[in-house]
Amino acid sequence: MDFSITPGVQKKGEKHIKLDVRLFAYKLVREFLKDHRYNNTLEIFEEEASDVLEDLDDSIRPFPQKTLYAILEEYEEFTTVDRLSKLSIEKNLDEDLKFECNGKFPQNSLKTIQDVHYSNIISLHSKQLPEKLFNGSDENSTKSYILSGAIDKSVRATELETGKVVSIYEHHKGAVLSIDTHPKYNHIMLTSGMDGQISIINLETNKCIQQFKNHKKFVTKALFSPDGQHIVSTSYDHTVNIYKCIEESKDEVQDYIIPKYELVDTKTYNGACESLCITISPENNDIYTAVVGVREDNYLHYIDLIEGYPEFNINMNLNGDNWVSFTPMYLTPSPNHKYILCCTDNKSGRTILFRNRSNAQPRIFYGAEIDEFTNPRCCFHSNGQYVFITSNDFSVCVFEIPTAKLVKKLYGHKAIVRDISFIEPSEEYENGLLVSCSYDKTIRVWN
Repeated sequence: MDFSITPGVQKKGEKHIKLDVRLFAYKLVREFLKDHRYNNTLEIFEEEASDVLEDLDDSIRPFPQKTLYAILEEYEEFTTVDRLSKLSIEKNLDEDLKFECNGKFPQNSLKTIQDVHYSNIISLHSKQLPEKLFNGSDENSTKSYILSGAIDKSVRATELETGKVVSIYEHHKGAVLSIDTHPKYNHIMLTSGMDGQISIINLETNKCIQQFKNHKKFVTKALFSPDGQHIVSTSYDHTVNIYKCIEESKDEVQDYIIPKYELVDTKTYNGACESLCITISPENNDIYTAVVGVREDNYLHYIDLIEGYPEFNINMNLNGDNWVSFTPMYLTPSPNHKYILCCTDNKSGRTILFRNRSNAQPRIFYGAEIDEFTNPRCCFHSNGQYVFITSNDFSVCVFEIPTAKLVKKLYGHKAIVRDISFIEPSEEYENGLLVSCSYDKTIRVWN
């Protein structure tokens, strides 16, 4: 049925083109009133709509021989089919979340590493790194290392196997809130802190290559993009800063590359920027996208790391309203980048799995103890079958993704677990390892 509106009225002798929806609507109402003998209402209607009804009587345009009831029933059927079709499409989009878990995830405490820091440990990053960065050798072998930041303003590199601290980096004047390493150059570390600074540090020489002081308050997170071409930082000063790599120079003595960055864009929001992750655009695998969570804000803010740094916002509320029921406290992409896992400060303990670039919530995880004073953290198992979420009862909760079921709580810490990190599977640890740090000043490794 064609409901498009054609301007004007078709007169006798004119060629029929399209249904005039305006006239058709008046015709349906008049017939409805006549059929139901609403004579008083019909009289008033014909008087007040006399000009339009005159046009209707002059028109030779044929109208569908359907009653108002029939058209409404047809419309209801159409919208129902449309809704079911959309639900079917939505359902099919998340078919990859339906699988049998293999039961292989860290379940037991492998070791407790003490005396790394003598104050609360609040940030972690773990990675396979060349041994020569820490022992000065020429060997190309790698080992698993834990980089931890603490209230003591330092970052310390710890060899996972021995629990030995192999290097200490002191380039901040406040607690270190986040740690990242360059995706291409293993000797480059990125840190952010409560001093409002971002530092790019050479792990081998312990020299600060660059330091940015553009933020005016805590820098909650700083991350490299997966190609190393950008750094994105979030701060309590309500801003997100984007830095671009403008050159790469080679150190002839040490024989490695040193990238140089400069500030190219700043985004400003109405609240403190609490969380950040960088993912891959589902529409274009060559585009990396920063995702930002802001306090007192019901949107996830997506920033494409391309020329112009275009931004678009996704309302986290499925009903489309602007009610703020939680803050996105921590964000991390799934291994395949189809989803974003979002820790909240909602008292229900809700952690939401969002579809990338959508407010669709194919999974919601309940079971971690969380409140508005919590700084929950989460991460994925590299096999994409499990997620790990910190809890106020000093544990780390393990959930199956297909069922959103809580399958294990990892107990061992004696205070709040402040950060967690997953180490990729290796020959020694075929199922990978989970690393956690706590206000009890210890680091625990789980396998």
